[in-house]
Amino acid sequence: MKSAANTEAFASTIGAIAGTSSGEAPAPPAHGVERFELLREIGRGGMGRVLEAKDGQFGRHVAVKELARDVTDVGHVRRFVVEALVTGNLEHPGIPAVYERGSRAGVPYYAMRHVRGRPFSEVLGERKTLRERLKLLPPVVQVAHTLGFAHERGVVHRDVKPDNIMLAPHGEVVLLDWGIAKVRGVDGGASSGVIPESHPVASESTREGAIVGTPAYLSPEQASGQTDRIDERTDVFALGALLYHVVAGRPPYAGPSVAAVVARAAEADFEPLEQLAPEAPAALRAIIEKAMARLPDDRYGSAAELADALEAFLAGAVLSRPSRVLAALAWAGAVAALLGMLAGSAQLWAFTPTLREQGLGALIVLFLAAAFLLLALTEWRTRGRYCLSPLLLALAGASFMLGLAGTFTGLSITLNAAAAAETPSSAILLSGVYETSGALVTASIVTAFELVIWSLLRRVAPEPAAGAATGASLGIGARFRSMERR
Repeated sequence: MKSAANTEAFASTIGAIAGTSSGEAPAPPAHGVERFELLREIGRGGMGRVLEAKDGQFGRHVAVKELARDVTDVGHVRRFVVEALVTGNLEHPGIPAVYERGSRAGVPYYAMRHVRGRPFSEVLGERKTLRERLKLLPPVVQVAHTLGFAHERGVVHRDVKPDNIMLAPHGEVVLLDWGIAKVRGVDGGASSGVIPESHPVASESTREGAIVGTPAYLSPEQASGQTDRIDERTDVFALGALLYHVVAGRPPYAGPSVAAVVARAAEADFEPLEQLAPEAPAALRAIIEKAMARLPDDRYGSAAELADALEAFLAGAVLSRPSRVLAALAWAGAVAALLGMLAGSAQLWAFTPTLREQGLGALIVLFLAAAFLLLALTEWRTRGRYCLSPLLLALAGASFMLGLAGTFTGLSITLNAAAAAETPSSAILLSGVYETSGALVTASIVTAFELVIWSLLRRVAPEPAAGAATGASLGIGARFRSMERR
């Protein structure tokens, strides 16, 4: 409800100033740019340029973006105004603040914070190894949070890429260029800011609509020109493509021509990271794979959800796929559990305990073994997407110990029943076996539950301090803290 209210209020503000009719461009404020002393050009694009200027009121340096003089199309002028309004109304540390908008000799402009720093693309290009590039994950998380803020207000950026991210000297990460943002609830928001038909990308489009965004980071719905399907999950895909670039060292799409790149983007035809960067953490690859799912419904619902997943990964809450040794031990545990269930349950009949004891023991072992096998199959088929490793290891440990206890019990009963079924020594031996088995079963179940609780706590409270404190309050934090450091 809060998000919907934010979206409605934001759209109302933008629409009221920008207008809803495409037949007339909104008039800029009456004051001019006398406040700003233009110093030098620092950027230029097809629709205008950006200049560094000095603010006469505060003495600070700002960036002034102005529309090109030869751009007279009403739609483009309106889009420029919407860009200024969107940027100015999204008050967030990760979005440049807008100080003023107006016109100079009839040319619209707006003044905003001059973000000093280095483009993410430049820094990323300097990182030659995976270890170096993975240090750029925290800035990506900040960008995801910035987009999450925009998504709550119904704004989709539509052009998230390394060139539009600025890394400031003191740790600020700023997302620039909201020029083709889509504002939910504002007339024309779904089609404003599209690449002109004369653009090489748009001219190669073979479907209805026009293409919005940068080819190397396009979502399938963007590459297909399906502007009506563009929403928050489009930005999620772009974030996934950005993460792909961080891990692989190159963008997800490449080709001999723009048309070839767009065609690959339309089908989400990128090389799997499992093949391109097998040394990358499996859990991180799973996060990227989900973010870049071809169907929007299979992606994270918003950038905020993706940010949460990345923070959990960085905090160590999401464990990667178990090693081959651990996987082999886990499968051995399942096999041992099944064998133990069969041997123990069959031989328990010879000792004639109550039917309830027989059924309970068999059901516990069967449940744990079946649950492990089902989750292991899910983990394998989804290539670790759901990060079930902690639960798998917990079930494997419980199954292994239950299976070992059941097998030991069954074999002991068989041997002793064959030797002297009714002798006192046999009864004493069998009693000891049952007590030992019961202790093993109890310990294994408790350990399994503690492991499960530990893994859940690390998901709910991913920060190391919070996770440790919560775990300690339940008496299990210290026991598994050594496991977390490995």
